[in-house]
Amino acid sequence: TEKNEYSQKVAAEQKATSLHNIASPHNQAMYQGYRWWTWRPDLHHIGIVNALVFFIATILFFLPAALWYPMGEADAPLPSTIFWVYVLQIIPSIGFIYVGWASMAEVSGSWLGLALGAIGWWIGFFNFLGGWGFLLYPVLFLPEEVDPGNHGDLAKWGAAFATFWGSCFFWVAGILECIEFSNQHPISIMNGGSGGGENHTNSSTNDLKKEQPRNAADGEGDEEEGEEEKGYLLDRA
Repeated sequence: TEKNEYSQKVAAEQKATSLHNIASPHNQAMYQGYRWWTWRPDLHHIGIVNALVFFIATILFFLPAALWYPMGEADAPLPSTIFWVYVLQIIPSIGFIYVGWASMAEVSGSWLGLALGAIGWWIGFFNFLGGWGFLLYPVLFLPEEVDPGNHGDLAKWGAAFATFWGSCFFWVAGILECIEFSNQHPISIMNGGSGGGENHTNSSTNDLKKEQPRNAADGEGDEEEGEEEKGYLLDRA
């Protein structure tokens, strides 16, 4: 019948559209999976620069975390201790602060802009605060290292507590990242749930929306298309 031919035609068009979407370069890259390493990162994108800075800063921060105990047991000279334990905490902590700030700028579109409704902005904000906590620890503990016994309160309530609340902020940022990565589309805190507009909708979803009015014979189109299809069937009857 004419109705069956019409349904078969719609199904064939949908299949062709799906195959076209799968064959697009963007979707092919998605199906191929992640590229875990490249020697030529595209540094024109601020997100890639942030990842590179964070990667280097994390490696540098690992060195004092691994060296402070053996250097203390070996009674290393003070200049060596200052460099390997404290300076190598200060430098990567500045990198952590930059990454948090740049992440907020990436979401808001401005270095001083606010995007309180985007979860990505809050992730950058808490990483920014966490970086300050990790920076304050070596800065506040260094006087105790240079002049032992005279700055105990500063080392205890300043440096140690800064590490604690810095770690808490990084932990909150990590939880928010898990929530963000588990959702396919950007999350809007103000509106609730996932969303973000047509710009964040993938091409296959847009194509399905375009195909829906053609399915009026099955009751899936809008009201206007449904009325036209109903009149067509009545005329055929």
